[in-house]
Amino acid sequence: MITLQPITETNFLTAAALSVSPDQGRYVAPAPIILARAYAYRRHRASAWGVYDGCRMVGLALMEDLDEEPACYHLSELLIDEKEQGKGYGQAALALLLTQCRREGKYRRVEVCVKRKDAAAIHVYEKAGFRDTGYTDPDTPDSLCMAWNLPETWRGDVELRLTCEADLEHVQRLWATPSVMHYVGFPEGLHETMAHLRENWLPWVQQPPKRQHWSVYAEGVGYCGETYYNVDETGLACMDVKLLDCARGKGIGYRALSHALNAAFHVGGADRAYVDPHPENGKALALYAALGFLPAVRPSHLEPWDSTYFELTRENWEARHGI
Repeated sequence: MITLQPITETNFLTAAALSVSPDQGRYVAPAPIILARAYAYRRHRASAWGVYDGCRMVGLALMEDLDEEPACYHLSELLIDEKEQGKGYGQAALALLLTQCRREGKYRRVEVCVKRKDAAAIHVYEKAGFRDTGYTDPDTPDSLCMAWNLPETWRGDVELRLTCEADLEHVQRLWATPSVMHYVGFPEGLHETMAHLRENWLPWVQQPPKRQHWSVYAEGVGYCGETYYNVDETGLACMDVKLLDCARGKGIGYRALSHALNAAFHVGGADRAYVDPHPENGKALALYAALGFLPAVRPSHLEPWDSTYFELTRENWEARHGI
């Protein structure tokens, strides 16, 4: 499982030993410089984070505040160790960093400067939804200034939190509710033990960038339900959203699934997304139609399922939202 952990006196030597190839060294600062910058810029809340795969540190990131207008978070550095590249760690770390920014919500924007010749890094940031601002810093004319804006679905009274152990009692209750699970083959509800959810399901479901799960909360309602995506090897994302009865009819499902779609396309790298609701689930059919899903032929590599099948392409999603 990929996680971010703060750099402290217990792991800074491991962080300092991270390195990149001489070719990449033209684009990324050495790990000791990144650590020094975290200290030197502490007045701007600079913080260094280790990127971990389980107990192994595979990378290092540096975030800081930019208080001059337009004020934003600044991703100063993202380094993945030379031996760990090509495994999706950069994309996964970026997804986690953006989630941290969303949760805190101090700014509505994240900026990063990328060398124009660093095509691999530009590709990673574009997949996550960063776009060239068109601004060129006179001090670094060889760099692009790219920005990522907080999605509209995170504003207002609906909050999406990457599901963690603290949310599992809510997930357990959601799945055990017959009205929630009726159309997915569990008319009496699905009853899972807390041990299974904690030890098996949670590590499986949180594997960014290809798979992520959120718990949905709203002001005046509390816990509402869940939304999720899973991108397979063909670039097809399975999408899902489930809500408790008390959260329905308030636009929460639309906002939650919109966020998951945006993440599937721009973090998970999907080029298509699909849903396969029960043909009698009229509310789900209406929701998916409102989001732009269209009837399609179910791909042969998916498990046969007695349901309808709808797809939404990344191109159509971005066109609908002016991305």
